[in-house]
Amino acid sequence: MGKYNSNILSTKFVENYIKNRLWERNSSEYVPFLSVRSVPTKGKANRLIGWKTGREHHFLSKLEYAAFYYFDWNDEVIDIKEQYPLMPMEVLQNIAVEAGIEYPNFNGNPIVMTTDFLITTKINNKIVHYARTVKLSNDLSNERIIEKFEIERRFFKSKGINWGIITEKELSNVFSNNMEILHSNKLINSQTILEKQYIFTMYKQLTEYISKSASKTMPIAYTLTQLSKDLNINISNANEIFLKAITDKIIVLDIYNKPLNFTTLNISDIQVNNELLLKVVNEL
Repeated sequence: MGKYNSNILSTKFVENYIKNRLWERNSSEYVPFLSVRSVPTKGKANRLIGWKTGREHHFLSKLEYAAFYYFDWNDEVIDIKEQYPLMPMEVLQNIAVEAGIEYPNFNGNPIVMTTDFLITTKINNKIVHYARTVKLSNDLSNERIIEKFEIERRFFKSKGINWGIITEKELSNVFSNNMEILHSNKLINSQTILEKQYIFTMYKQLTEYISKSASKTMPIAYTLTQLSKDLNINISNANEIFLKAITDKIIVLDIYNKPLNFTTLNISDIQVNNELLLKVVNEL
């Protein structure tokens, strides 16, 4: 939880946020309490359009950015709320008193505490929420940080919500790099029927090439080159189709440990989800 930039996070904003209970909105309608413009940050602060919500998400550190990728990729996750405010403030102040912890303040005024992520999942048709805060492992030796986390933990425990800490040790650099590649793909936001029809037609061609490949140790780069030549499309278009197929989970691979490098990724490293492919084609 960062300190407010008082010039941006005004009293008017806070009052409006609380009055309209903006933290209760879901998916694309949710408004994070903190944004990249409202707090000073350590390292990279950035924004990204989420696949789950279709809205812009705000991250105050590179670590939050990396953690978000895991939630957005997880099929069980249906909503992601970052910079989630813990309300009402009075409840947290009482928790702090009971725990013998000084409640956080800025310029002598109590502040609204936030947790980095409130996640909503749907498992076997049951909705389950859990909260995660993201912190560098070295910061966990800071007594004051641990005190604030204890207030968070007790707050979520009182609501029956699992709370935990994510550090860089739980996050894979390979996975984060792969997600950055997938998110940068030009085809990621294809929306029109014609665009989708083209993409799914290419999916069928691509998966047939993969299935018929003579050598399972053949680099995917070779298959994509052949596909581009036979269909008379640019190799960049063939690469984009392949990446979009991974995003749509038509092409399945160990995304957490296998770098998306077309020259080192072999046919044996990937599988085709034919059931899902048939489903999306039939939906057109």
